[in-house]
Amino acid sequence: EIYSIWLEKSFHDPECMLLSTGEPGHPTGYCLARMTSDGTSTLELLGVEPELKGTGLGRALMLSGLGWLHSKGAGEARLVTQGGGPGLVSFYEKAGFTVESVKLWFHYWPALGPLQ
Repeated sequence: EIYSIWLEKSFHDPECMLLSTGEPGHPTGYCLARMTSDGTSTLELLGVEPELKGTGLGRALMLSGLGWLHSKGAGEARLVTQGGGPGLVSFYEKAGFTVESVKLWFHYWPALGPLQ
């Protein structure tokens, strides 16, 4: 649910590009890229349905997001990822990203209400 809220908020943000694949209402993959007015460029979210991993869809979405950032003048892009998935870090390294740091992040969304 947290990612749905994130994507919905970003959909209306002029600094963002949200690309999705699949049928309307049933996305199979998505990429959210952000280029801020101060020139910061990030890939914020990238995901594909589990059964589509390894098909090249994630890479195609990532390259589209990076292409959009480049078209906006970005010379580099950053991303934050949950590095726990097998092969996830190497997926980004193959695309040219390097590990800058390893940190623990917590996201709090008050609109979701108290945790049960």
